[in-house]
Amino acid sequence: MAGVVARRLLSARQVWRRSSSRDRSGGTAALVGACGLVVALWGPAARAAGDPAIPPEVWRSHRLAVDGHVGLATPHGFIGVALDSTPVAPLSISVGLGRGLAGVQRALSTRVRLVPTGAHSALGLGLGVSAGPFHSGLGLAHSSRYEYETAVWLNPDLFVERRRGPWRLRLYAGIARRVHDGACTYRDIGGSYAAPCGSAPADSPISRMPWLPFVGFSTGVGMF
Repeated sequence: MAGVVARRLLSARQVWRRSSSRDRSGGTAALVGACGLVVALWGPAARAAGDPAIPPEVWRSHRLAVDGHVGLATPHGFIGVALDSTPVAPLSISVGLGRGLAGVQRALSTRVRLVPTGAHSALGLGLGVSAGPFHSGLGLAHSSRYEYETAVWLNPDLFVERRRGPWRLRLYAGIARRVHDGACTYRDIGGSYAAPCGSAPADSPISRMPWLPFVGFSTGVGMF
């Protein structure tokens, strides 16, 4: 089993290096590398040891759960809580609230477990939408930013999920696409200038950030 994990760690390291050489901005490289590391470390060791595919009862028990989320730029912000439902074994639906740097975020998501990686875990894909205030450039070393009163995001992600009894945890990473903007203000941090985003200076160094990589972790407990 140790040999399997070691080989997969080496594979993840090679993916990270290749992505880094193509994209020196760091965002895409970090996302691809994180996904590779998650897949390498998580569940394949159980399958390599000869465990069977996931028993259906792993997903059919405790179909309603409360999950806590932490991460960077996730649909729930950097910290949040969600109500998670599993109506059928491979599918889950989640609705939640969280706190981002600019304010409260609201999120709705679905995910499908596609590939068993052990007796209690699976790899899958998720897709959801989230909405809340968003400030492009917040926390960066610039003197101005774009402030969106409400930004709506489409959030595809890759995840690895594990359940044992009522307990579950999940690692996920994706790239969000902003699909709708509310009222937008271009603001100088010092307060000397504010205008609609359409009137922002042409030489502004701030990107409106239509794409936003995210990575997060959730853990929770099933209620029934």
